[in-house]
Amino acid sequence: MIYLFPNFNIYSVPLLILFVWGLVFSALFLIRFLRFRHWSDLLIGAILLTHTYNRITYTIGFMAWYDTYPQTKINYFLLNTLFLLGPLIYFYVKSITQAKFTFRPVDIWHFIPMIFIVLYRLVMFIVDANQSGFDNVQNGWLFEQFHMKYFGSVLYSISNLSLGFYLLIAYQMYIRYRKSLNHLFANTHKKELTWLRNFLLVFAFLFLMMNVFSELDSSILSLSYKDFWWGQLAAALTMIYLGWQGYFSNIQGLLSEQEAAGALQIQAVDDDDSDQYPIRFEDIKQSMSIEKWYLNSSLTLADLAKHLNIQAHQISAILNKQASTNFNDFINQYRVEEVKQQIRSGKAKNYTLLTIAFDCGFNSKASFNRNFKKWHGSSPSDFLSKL
Repeated sequence: MIYLFPNFNIYSVPLLILFVWGLVFSALFLIRFLRFRHWSDLLIGAILLTHTYNRITYTIGFMAWYDTYPQTKINYFLLNTLFLLGPLIYFYVKSITQAKFTFRPVDIWHFIPMIFIVLYRLVMFIVDANQSGFDNVQNGWLFEQFHMKYFGSVLYSISNLSLGFYLLIAYQMYIRYRKSLNHLFANTHKKELTWLRNFLLVFAFLFLMMNVFSELDSSILSLSYKDFWWGQLAAALTMIYLGWQGYFSNIQGLLSEQEAAGALQIQAVDDDDSDQYPIRFEDIKQSMSIEKWYLNSSLTLADLAKHLNIQAHQISAILNKQASTNFNDFINQYRVEEVKQQIRSGKAKNYTLLTIAFDCGFNSKASFNRNFKKWHGSSPSDFLSKL
């Protein structure tokens, strides 16, 4: 039977289209990195390129590459990139959650396993290429008898554990980051945070799916090449979201807001004694009650520091040590009380609860409902109905 490459069919075309999509957005991220020098662009571009690279085997397989070129040596260059993907995900999350992120020389250690994989494959190719009959086979003796039978599966298991480990610490970093924003912003409902959460969920889903397919194939069912296509299609479809949403999320805007809100001050100052500061928690409360700065929906820690003429890290330390609270909770308590006062005064007869909430400093319905229930114990509508 004569095979033609490429073979466009219902299996190869979707993978090919998504493969090209991944390459295009990888290039867009790289171009933006070269223009603005933001580490997050380089890292998400490298992640998407790695994710795209992992689709090569099945894309060209369904396009009849292996049938058309039975002596192809491409398998030597289709590497296990899980050792690379894990660190890239970790550093991408770190580049978003850490103000003024930059790479350090010591960070190269995270990529040593991937460097080993590259050198290992290169040595294996050189050894096999010097064996007789290598030109007439797809894989040489070392690849077939050592890598495919023994060492390849060991490497895959270790790399799989590595990816799971990096996903775990990246998620922990994200959780700490969300909490840290409570020390900087009174309103933290940011779509960029949603993107970062979903980014991690996508790779958690792919990690689980990859292991489910592997377990099904080895222990329960004997999956065919076409059965694995569904997993490859699902993985390739995630590139649409990763490319589009990753490119158009305003990550740099969020980082700039962090810096403006006082993130660098908090990071740079050691945890010293708040009792030695020029003002105390009672002074902040009194000033807040009089001036009502909480009515400003965009109020940040740095803004309040300017109003009180002290450092941002000092306010954060005072709230944390003297009142066991953070900036977000402190401000939103005042907003909830202001909303309750407005409702009691009869303003709800002429305005909606959401209008009142916005007038009192909230910037979203979700934030208003969540904080009202947190500090009052019931929903705003329940509070209104009981009056």
